[in-house]
Amino acid sequence: MTAFTEADIHAGANGQSYERGSSYHRSGAVSDVVRRGNVLTARVQGSDYAPYEIVVTLLDDESIGDTSCTCPYDWDGYCKHIVAVLLTVLHGEKITVKPELDTLLAGLTEAQLRRIIRTVAADQPTFAAAIEQEVEWLKTTPVADVASTTPAAHGITFDITAIRREIRKDIRQAGATGGGSGYSDRYWDDEEAG
Repeated sequence: MTAFTEADIHAGANGQSYERGSSYHRSGAVSDVVRRGNVLTARVQGSDYAPYEIVVTLLDDESIGDTSCTCPYDWDGYCKHIVAVLLTVLHGEKITVKPELDTLLAGLTEAQLRRIIRTVAADQPTFAAAIEQEVEWLKTTPVADVASTTPAAHGITFDITAIRREIRKDIRQAGATGGGSGYSDRYWDDEEAG
């Protein structure tokens, strides 16, 4: 199912993150692992009250591509939560395979699609903002085949991992300038911080 190994996971994380992630994996902290095409999503119960949300995109050859976690870690490779999820996937444990989005939406009418969009946007305001952005892109970017199910290429390349890292850094700095340590609104994980 995957082309990566424990050595690949270990190489992508520092020693402490790998050991902690391995412990999280063994203790059953990983839940809700879903594979939809090349995208894996999961939750890991960590030191915060709410579980951390992890997304792993596999490359076409099934090796590890982009990874993200909602925890504040961004020092040296994969965080312990990503390590735990990758180990869970590697060992084929608790993975639910779901159809890709194109397959899921195939055959739906325009009215059904509109209903889905309105329902999801009502629950998740950022979804409406993302739709608005895509509509703006469609207005400014010529699309050869309007009926195509392939998203329009915007002609802009970017490194999403670097952007996430910079956003996390900016959020931490903004919290630090607001007074105190910047961590007053959530639990501080001393082990995570090193």
